[in-house]
Amino acid sequence: MLHRAKQAARERQGTIEFEYRARYGLTVNDPRYLDATVEEMLIDNLAHRYREDPKLMDEIEDEDFDADDVAAAIGRQEPPPDDWEELS
Repeated sequence: MLHRAKQAARERQGTIEFEYRARYGLTVNDPRYLDATVEEMLIDNLAHRYREDPKLMDEIEDEDFDADDVAAAIGRQEPPPDDWEELS
């Protein structure tokens, strides 16, 4: 049981939902958390990041970026492997 709990905690710790709950000290059944959409959580998270580091607002985001196009341009013919080895 402890092993499963640790694995679940590792998976949960990086989610936007967990970050949102942790920032405001909300439980999983708090109505404020349950009523928030993922988009609202993302916006809130970004707003806090921008306030904490205003330079982040100057980042340029290329919405047309395609990693496969770049890979083809540098000569990579095959997509990267999807069979990553699990390390424990």
